[in-house]
Amino acid sequence: MSYDLSRTLFSINGDSYSCKDFLAALEYYGILNSWKEKICEGKALVRKAKDQNLEINLEEISEMTNEFRYSEKLLSSDEFNDYIKSISLSLKDFEDYLIRTYWSEHLEIIDDFNEEVKDEELFSEIYFSRAFNGLMDSWLSRLLAWYAEKEERPQSFEELEEHFKSYKQGLEKYFNADAWKMLDDESDEDDLRETFFDEVLKTLKVKYVS
Repeated sequence: MSYDLSRTLFSINGDSYSCKDFLAALEYYGILNSWKEKICEGKALVRKAKDQNLEINLEEISEMTNEFRYSEKLLSSDEFNDYIKSISLSLKDFEDYLIRTYWSEHLEIIDDFNEEVKDEELFSEIYFSRAFNGLMDSWLSRLLAWYAEKEERPQSFEELEEHFKSYKQGLEKYFNADAWKMLDDESDEDDLRETFFDEVLKTLKVKYVS
């Protein structure tokens, strides 16, 4: 593995947040265990395939690779290689992810498995599964709400979450008082509310994140 988990993902008001911080956030919100189980099972299935001398269908692996490349708009091999390097991962990380995924789709689930899962594997699995952006946005939203009203770094996830709930309640009151007037007969209240919240957070992101 080549990923530097201490690498800064973004900074807000001079406070840096790393890959380790991101994984810690997923741990707090109860999301990380399911990813650990997925990797653990995938590694056990890879071992099972090796023990049984099973061969990978290279055509399927190629299709999986192309699907990922095209989803990220990486049309050439050079673009793909540059992309992998830009996120501090390696082709080996990507290959390991593909092989775990392949055997997870082709072999029966193993009930009894006990494989070691490294933080670097967790990060690459989340990234290559294309779940990273959604999870990052959810965490970043909480931090943006925090820095919109406070200058110091939050001391705990509990503190951060409590503030986010309060912040959203304030936005809800503002939406009900003012943004509601923008509704017309064809507008959907829930859609407009979500758009309103997203626009507020986008404004904060431009202001605070570097």
